[in-house]
Amino acid sequence: MSRDFREELLASVRQSGQTAKAAAVAKPIEVQPGQIRMLRAYDDDLDSMLVLVQYVDEDLSYAKVVGAISPVEDATVRNLVIDRVYSEFPFDLALRVDAVATVWLTQLSATPVVGSVSPEVVDLACVAPRLSRSELARDAEAMGLSTGLAVPQTGDPLWWSIGAGAEHLAKLSDSCHEALLREPVADPAILPSLIMRASLDDKNAALALKDALASGQAILTSEAWEACREPLARTQVRDPDVWRLLQMEFLEGALRHSASSGSPPTESVEPRLSGSRAMPAGLIDPLEDLVAASSDSGNSSSRIWTSGHLWASPSRVVHTTVGSRNFTIISEFDAITEEAE
Repeated sequence: MSRDFREELLASVRQSGQTAKAAAVAKPIEVQPGQIRMLRAYDDDLDSMLVLVQYVDEDLSYAKVVGAISPVEDATVRNLVIDRVYSEFPFDLALRVDAVATVWLTQLSATPVVGSVSPEVVDLACVAPRLSRSELARDAEAMGLSTGLAVPQTGDPLWWSIGAGAEHLAKLSDSCHEALLREPVADPAILPSLIMRASLDDKNAALALKDALASGQAILTSEAWEACREPLARTQVRDPDVWRLLQMEFLEGALRHSASSGSPPTESVEPRLSGSRAMPAGLIDPLEDLVAASSDSGNSSSRIWTSGHLWASPSRVVHTTVGSRNFTIISEFDAITEEAE
């Protein structure tokens, strides 16, 4: 091997390695409306599905998507057919405009963008569920698009295929739907943290919680009351303001509930919180009991009304594991904490 050829070969290898490394650390493309992506299951239990991103909410970390299929032989009169020239997708695409769901951004952010459509097409897909068959065909034609030709009949293979697709999308999005619709429960660490630590942040969080409870923005669960019992038994609350708050707003209810509460959540389920928490020394995080109880009830997600000072790195969406199941926590931080941040 000649010296020149050897140097050329080594330079090529080095350049290839640098290119591969750069590709490996490249930041994923941000999720934006108009993108065509693969929607994946957050717990990898289901196959991915092709979707069009219609709307993105960065604050709550979710997106609104509409189901898509390709090839388009089975596109129905209720499907919007997009020629590959308009979508950059390698094949023609059909949007099942009536199959709309909300999903976590984490289900989309790690997947490649395989195509995109114009904002006008996104707008049409958003209003399409409210249009009649003829109106959809008319508006699609005005944009240079078309609708499918197939008309499914009850019980035929196409009818079953559409139903299976809708069920698949529902399973991919059920966790996000549950978390966004369910009433938020108070972070059960707020009250015991106030008893044990009584810092300014703890008192602010408790005052904000008091207002949230009074206005119906959050509810207290049995885990919150149970978490207060041991700190109250072994901690002398010296701060008069903290004691007054506990006595007037929480203490009577906490003791009453503790006396009549049932058995604690089963210990067979051990949640592992992926978000880093900032608990007072000696306090076992009661959020784990709340997640375990919710999972035991068959839920896959919870909305938590919480405070940023209880998290080492506050995140609005946390995916944690309960046994072998994925569990999603969507956090709503109180106004006092957000202003401080």
